[in-house]
Formats: sequence, C-alpha cells, structure tokens
Amino acid sequence: RDLLASGQGQVEIAFRDGNSHLRVGAEIWASESVAFRAGYALKNGVNSVTTMALGTSLKFSMVRLDYVFQVLSGDMKNNAVQLYSLNLTF
Repeated sequence: RDLLASGQGQVEIAFRDGNSHLRVGAEIWASESVAFRAGYALKNGVNSVTTMALGTSLKFSMVRLDYVFQVLSGDMKNNAVQLYSLNLTF
C-alpha cells in the first residue's frame, strides 16, 4: 500500500487581531485501521505560542479511538496534554 496516497496534509496561515498564525499538519493511514498524525502550530504576536502534537487513530467497524499528545511551548513537564476521543459511526 502506498502510504503517501493514503495520507493528507494541511497548511494554514492566518492574520487575526495583530497576530500571525501558522499551522501545519499531516496524517497517514498505515492500514485501513491504523493512522498516525503530527502537527505544529506557531502564533506570533503579543502572546507567542508554539504547539507540537503527535497522535494515532485505531479504527474498527463502528468505532474509532483517537489519541493525541500535545506539548505547548516546548515545556513537556508543565504544558503537556493528552487527548482521547471515542467516535461511533452508524
């Protein structure tokens, strides 16, 4: 299976309220049931913020479980977040 054919990416550049925002992300489905994703976001302005995220998805017939580990501004000890999502398709 061609991994690049099963993937998608996104780049977003925005200017709001005197701040510039850059978001870059990619997702690749390694098989019909397993995906991996990564993302990076940068906000420049009064409150500059950098965010990095890594995640995965497991898909079954009617259920998809998503997991993301996200780090804000490079400080893994105090600014790390783990997100879980359970999706039902019917």
